[in-house]
Amino acid sequence: PGAPTSSIDISASGSVGIGTASPAKPLHVISPTATDGIAVGKNDNLNLLLIGYDNTNNAGTIGSFAGGGANTLNLNPLGGNVGIGTSAPTQLLSVNGTAGKPGGGTWDVFSDERLKNIKGRYNTGLKALMQLQPIRYEYKPNNPLGIKFEGENIGFGAQSLQKIIPEAVTMNSAGYLMVKSDPILWTMLNAIKEQQKEIAELKAQIHSLQKASHRRTR
Repeated sequence: PGAPTSSIDISASGSVGIGTASPAKPLHVISPTATDGIAVGKNDNLNLLLIGYDNTNNAGTIGSFAGGGANTLNLNPLGGNVGIGTSAPTQLLSVNGTAGKPGGGTWDVFSDERLKNIKGRYNTGLKALMQLQPIRYEYKPNNPLGIKFEGENIGFGAQSLQKIIPEAVTMNSAGYLMVKSDPILWTMLNAIKEQQKEIAELKAQIHSLQKASHRRTR
């Protein structure tokens, strides 16, 4: 037989290598297959959390599996913020960059009235809408939140918006203002209803004038 080989190596610095004799980190795992890496789970080998690297697609992977199929993956189930593209998330989920989903640009919201203490109507409408002024902007390079600054955006300045529709502005844990679009959407809905009421009133006035004119010409 040839010289024995080791599947676990400990470097002089104390780093542990699994599948490699030259660990670059305190724990360095290299798998001969495309996506395997570290598996954590029950002793039946059916319910597993897998952490690895997909050599085919050049992507890191985290997956939860039950019986070989898909399973729920919980992130920070005891609380805390999750960041994607940021090392300092200020919300339950902070994404520094873009996000996508199929089927449109909105998300479902828990809206069953049995879950709500309804406190009244939201009446902000046309008057507020006419004061809004969208702006073109880019985030500042090296901004304090580390927000990606490449590319132009269109939206509102939170301070200006707050003076008109305060419900549309919130503050994160770092003290920076953020815009939530829902109150703006409902303001637009109320504005449309106001305009439709005005249109109906104008139609009634025109109809009344036409009738009066018709009587005079008979």
